[in-house]
Amino acid sequence: MDVFLKWFATSPVASWLRVFAAIVLGEMVASWIKIGTFDFTNWQGWLLTAVVAVVPMVIRWLNPQDPAFGRVAVAISVKTQK
Repeated sequence: MDVFLKWFATSPVASWLRVFAAIVLGEMVASWIKIGTFDFTNWQGWLLTAVVAVVPMVIRWLNPQDPAFGRVAVAISVKTQK
């Protein structure tokens, strides 16, 4: 369990999953308010949700000063492997 928690706290993929889950929950609530039920037939909305969820992770990866996903993290991991 500790390995999973460490992965979930530090992995870029886990970051995407957290953002994706939050956006999907928001989409479901908005759908519930608008229609009164959950509508899974709008696959374009779900696809757009998945794409939008990637944006924060990419922004963090492009930031060279981000200690988790940026170039600093790559440099630190290379130094610790030597």
